[in-house]
Amino acid sequence: MQKQLSLLIIILFLASLPVRGGDLYTYSQKANESFSSGNYKQAIYYYDKLINLKPEDDRLYYNLALAYKKSNQLDLALKSINKAIEMKPDNKDHLMLQANLYGLLNKHEKSLNIYKELYKRFSGDKQVVNNLGYYFFRVIKKSEDVDFDKTIQYATEAVDTFPEDLSFLQKLAILYLESKNYGKALGTYKKILRLDPANKTALSNSEYIMYNKKSIDLRNAIDRAQPSLKAPKKLYKLVKVKKGVNPQIRQKAYYLLDLIYSDYEGRILLENVKKKKIKIYITPNGKNAHKAFALKKTHTFSVYGVPLSFTSDTINIEEDYINRFFDTNLDPEARMSSIVVIVHEACHAVRSALRKNKENSLEEEITSSIIGLNIAHKLILNRTLTKQETYRYAKGYLIGSLSDDHAKLRPYNGFSEFIELDLHIKIPYNDTFKDLSALYKEVKDQVKYTHTDLEYGNRIYYSY
Repeated sequence: MQKQLSLLIIILFLASLPVRGGDLYTYSQKANESFSSGNYKQAIYYYDKLINLKPEDDRLYYNLALAYKKSNQLDLALKSINKAIEMKPDNKDHLMLQANLYGLLNKHEKSLNIYKELYKRFSGDKQVVNNLGYYFFRVIKKSEDVDFDKTIQYATEAVDTFPEDLSFLQKLAILYLESKNYGKALGTYKKILRLDPANKTALSNSEYIMYNKKSIDLRNAIDRAQPSLKAPKKLYKLVKVKKGVNPQIRQKAYYLLDLIYSDYEGRILLENVKKKKIKIYITPNGKNAHKAFALKKTHTFSVYGVPLSFTSDTINIEEDYINRFFDTNLDPEARMSSIVVIVHEACHAVRSALRKNKENSLEEEITSSIIGLNIAHKLILNRTLTKQETYRYAKGYLIGSLSDDHAKLRPYNGFSEFIELDLHIKIPYNDTFKDLSALYKEVKDQVKYTHTDLEYGNRIYYSY
């Protein structure tokens, strides 16, 4: 902000006035004493008296403007400084006070134009540079009296004026973030990192922007996703809506089945569901086989002394997992989980229906989820999972499995061989996670429960 005229300057201004009798000297003393003591009303009175005695002195109008400003009479202050500028149009101090007053009156365009003109003429003057920089900061702050687009314009001008000043670049980047202009925000953070490669804010926000950009792209892709095939009516007839679930969810389930059926590998899985007449139950929230082991009419086994139960002939999906795909307010990965969960549960049911061994495994949990995620990527993003994505998700699924009752499962049950050799469904980058002991070492510190077999590399395996 424009620095106030110091008491010393006021004294010099007033002391330099020629004396007309005793009045001029007396008024000068009174004005000086009133201003320095904060009695601005009285200072204004004496400055007026002085101006009547010497109306051609621009410095008196300047001092009067300062007194009006101090007493919050900004319009009168501006009127006074404009009069001073009429007399001395090139006076730097007069122009800086004028710019400051325009700013206080929220006339930012006028204020900034004056500061920029001063910068052109006095670029080597530290006070001018500091005042322009400060005013840029003032108008860049988003407020009710500054239009948001105009604020970005000011910030851009500040960066152009002070290209090496990280603070302006950071302000501009934040404004782009607030306006959801992620492309320009990312470009600005790249400039910051060129100047300061270790800048933590730029590194963190760049990562955040990349995530949000991917999230927006994924959301748009989900909204555009359309089935290219209709699932067979016989498959629709297998959908059963449990009591307590809105019957209208049936149409949403049909749509998701159509979508999965549109993928070649999804179609293989659903054709087996149809062939084996595996019922697809949509259950109330909180009773899903994806989250709980105990379901009635199941085959029961004892693993590590803990009984685990698995339905042999049904798929159970909570209604929440059906609704997620259609909820545009949800995170897009949560929406995509609708496809992942249906495929995951279908993998369990098809394996259970086609093979004698009904026991689940960590191998099956992780692999069925990866297959579901890969099918979802093909349907929505028109590509398969990358090797890096497969490895990252596999670690996440192992962490999740070893943080609940799935931690009691044996490592392997031959599920991967069944999927690839019997169903001819390709597991993406299976080599990145087929060695669960190696994967376990990567995530050991992040899991809730220790798994003894994975800890010691035991490959407990049930053949079909």
